[in-house]
Order: sequence, then structure tokens, then C-alpha cells
Amino acid sequence: MSRAILERGYLLALFPDKKGVSISGNKYTPFIWRFINKNNSIVLDHKNDTKDTINFIELKNKEERNYLTADQRSIGKIELYSSADMLKNYKNDPFYPENNAWRIKPAVEENQIEILKRLGNYIRHYTYILKASLERNNEIISFTYSMGIIRIYSGAVGILETEQIPDRWFKCFYNKNQAMQAYEIYGELLTNSNNNGASSGEWVKDDYELLLNLYKDIQLLINQKEGNDLK
Repeated sequence: MSRAILERGYLLALFPDKKGVSISGNKYTPFIWRFINKNNSIVLDHKNDTKDTINFIELKNKEERNYLTADQRSIGKIELYSSADMLKNYKNDPFYPENNAWRIKPAVEENQIEILKRLGNYIRHYTYILKASLERNNEIISFTYSMGIIRIYSGAVGILETEQIPDRWFKCFYNKNQAMQAYEIYGELLTNSNNNGASSGEWVKDDYELLLNLYKDIQLLINQKEGNDLK
């Protein structure tokens, strides 16, 4: 298995509508997948017209978790394990492609509305992490594959200090300046928010509600700016 994969981790998500994503470090790759029954493999069709293949070797169950040993053409031999059950509405999964548009670096400089939409998609991604955890009754919540500028507390949400912003956040934007614009907008949203912190005593539920309200705030801001642009 690739040393880089071992160091950065590797997430592979496949959904019933044949959409899927893989994440390793800063590299995010959406694809369309199809199962090849005759040779027990999955073909990943990427948007740049390239393909990858995962050939199954062995599937076994250990400690109530399924493990798949496979050979992925672009990586080598890997062992994947099932980390989450399918949600009732799989399109609400935090790793469903439409909930990860914020990760795809734009080819050209974005205007303020586009930056707001990218930030909004990122915040929604985080709300789905918490919402999925509530549905799955997870005892542990991981943000490993979603690092950005949001800081999660027990019953509150905040923002990372500028020196703590991970490199992968900057790689999601056209340049560092635009990444910092989004950072400053998020900080202003927190400052101006009417959220008063925890209320139910269940921190996951409370943080979900806080982030959902921030997402609603940014959607309102987008609608206001788009309305002004039409005048």
C-alpha cells in the first residue's frame, strides 16, 4: 500500500445512484462507479475521462465490521473497512458529492457570491457530519477528512485562529486571498449570529442546530446579494 495513503488516510464513499468520491489528504476525487460482476471489480469513471479499477480479493468480517482486501490500480493493495451505515436519505451524507463542492478548486477567480456559496456548502457539509452522527448514534465523530476553519466545541461552534488554518483549506480556493475572504465572512457570521450556545445539553444536537442557523444566515446573505445584483 502507498506510504502516502498510510500517512494521510483514505476514504472511499459509494452511493446507490452510482456517484462516489475518494479523499486522501488534499486530494478529492469525485467519480461515477460501476460494478463488473464477471471479475468482481468496481470501475471508477473520473470526470477527466480517466478510469481507476478496484479488484476485490477478499471480504471478511472482524469485530462486527466488514473488511475488504482489494487491489486498486492507482494505489496498490489496500484494506478497506466499513465505517458507516447508509443513511435513510443518502444524499444527506456529508460525503455525497453535492455536499463537497467546496473542495473543488475553481479554475478562475470567484466573485463574492461564489465565495459565499462555497463557504455555505462547507458549512452545510459540517451540519451533515453532525446530523449523520445523530442518525447513526455514533459515539465518536471524526472531522479528519473535512478540516477547514470551523472549530467544534461541546455545545458551541467557533473559528480556528489564522495560524491554525490547515493547508487543505487554502487549496479549496482560487488563491489564499479568496480563502481568507471566506474565513473573514465566517468570522463575521459568528459575531453577528443570534445563537446563544447550547440549550438541550446534547452537544452534537446543539452544535448541529448552531451550524444549521449559520447556514441559513449565509443563504439569506446570498439571496440578498443576488437580489441586489439583479437591480
